[in-house]
Amino acid sequence: MGYLTNTPLTQALSVYREKILQAGISLPVETVDVQNANGRFTIGAVYARRSVPHYLASAMDGIAVRAADTFGATETTPVTLVRRFYRA
Repeated sequence: MGYLTNTPLTQALSVYREKILQAGISLPVETVDVQNANGRFTIGAVYARRSVPHYLASAMDGIAVRAADTFGATETTPVTLVRRFYRA
């Protein structure tokens, strides 16, 4: 069963790009203000001009989910999480 084999990322990207070009698909690239960026996708990495906060804090950043909301989720059967805001 060929669909169960892994393809190296660089090779997969190369094949993908080749197929896109062969199909004549070309997505436009544009620069938009962050206020108008909702719902859009980036074509590459986005870097901030200034880090906020100015110290490395990624160990403290993150998101939390309720375990009960993830029951039954797998790689092939994901679940959709609903955004909720809780106050400590």
